[in-house]
Amino acid sequence: MEKYDKIIEVLRQVHPAVTNPDKLKETILQKIKNIPQDSSFPKEEKLRRKIIVWISGIAAGLLLCSLISSTIIMWKYTEKPIAIHSFPEISAGEIQTFITSPEFREKTVEEQNDLLRKAYISHQKRIEMRTQTIIELSTSLN
Repeated sequence: MEKYDKIIEVLRQVHPAVTNPDKLKETILQKIKNIPQDSSFPKEEKLRRKIIVWISGIAAGLLLCSLISSTIIMWKYTEKPIAIHSFPEISAGEIQTFITSPEFREKTVEEQNDLLRKAYISHQKRIEMRTQTIIELSTSLN
C-alpha cells in the first residue's frame, strides 16, 4: 500500500509539459463546441432503442396472454366438486344399456368421460355411505 501511495504522490508532483497552452485551450474548446447539444445519442441509436423497446413490449404482452390463457385452460379442466347423489343407483345392466344408448353415443368423448366419471364417483360415495351406515348400526346394536 505504501508503494502505491508513493507512486501517486510522485505523479501528483509532476506537471505535464505543455509547450503552447493557448493552442491546447483553443483545441479543447473547439472540440467541445463540435459536440451536438440536442442529443447524446445519434439518430441510429435512438431508432435502435425504440425498436428494442417495442419488441420487448410485444414479447411481454404475448407472454402475459400465454400465461392468462394457460391459467384459464387449467381452471376449465380441473375437477369440480360433485354432489354425492348426482346419479340414482344404477345396476351393471342399466349402465351397459345407458352406454349403448344413442343419447350417450351422440355426446362428445369429453362429455361421455365426464358422465362416466361422475357415475363412478357417485357409486363409490354410495358404497362408502353404506359401509359407514353398517358400521354405525353394528356398533349401536352392541
